Amino acid sequence: MPEISVIICAYNAERDVGNAISSILAQTFQDVEIIVVNDGSTDRTAAMVGEMAAKNIRLINHPRNLGTACSRNTGVQSACGKYVAFLDADDIAYPRRLETQKRFLDQHRDIYFCGSWADFIFGDKIRQIQFPVSAEAIRKSALLICPFLTSAIMGRAEVFKENPFAVVFKKTGEDYDFFLQINRRYALANIPESLVAYKYSGSLWYRLRDQYWKTFVRFRAMTKHGYPLTQAYCLFMPMLMMLVPPSVKNSIRHRYLEARQTPRIREDNT
Repeated sequence: MPEISVIICAYNAERDVGNAISSILAQTFQDVEIIVVNDGSTDRTAAMVGEMAAKNIRLINHPRNLGTACSRNTGVQSACGKYVAFLDADDIAYPRRLETQKRFLDQHRDIYFCGSWADFIFGDKIRQIQFPVSAEAIRKSALLICPFLTSAIMGRAEVFKENPFAVVFKKTGEDYDFFLQINRRYALANIPESLVAYKYSGSLWYRLRDQYWKTFVRFRAMTKHGYPLTQAYCLFMPMLMMLVPPSVKNSIRHRYLEARQTPRIREDNT
């Protein structure tokens, strides 16, 4: 059996899925199976995967579009590896990603899954997003910000098999809900190094939709997962922060958010 199962969920991703798969095939750690879940695509996604000449690729086709949560659960239940990692079809894993995360989990038996920092791609710019690192920092900030990027997480298979993604979230929000759910039960961590590149649209509509769903997820965390109602301010603060001028926001970030090890941004021009 492979040591690591990498799950790539794809929907109409014919332009990007080949690059995502190639980034896993180019990993320094090679004892890997790649499970591509084609979620009812209407383009050539399945054909593109079928053209990849590698024996360790498995393609699973949903008969129709069931949503991201169902796709992730399909991949998890099909996984044979000791560890499970995720990579979205339009993202890229850097060559040492799996090696670095496997070593970390092998050395830290008390940590059940880990993420990493990531390079967000905004057009011609790259911004490094630095998530909270320690289990304590993640617990303290989890309701205020999403402390992980799904394309950067890898963990022990039993964690994912015993805690499926909530199918109430068809297109977005399922990952944040999952993080908040298991954050109450397991020790989690982030590796302070960019191990993936993530495509980010950055449009106002995307950000508004994202914050809307995160607000719903936070409310669900308080009603379903046992988070205290005293943290209800977390329902509205991220949305309100979108209306704050950048200069004021940066001041708040330095004085408050960074003190709690919430995501920091380092910007570089390409």
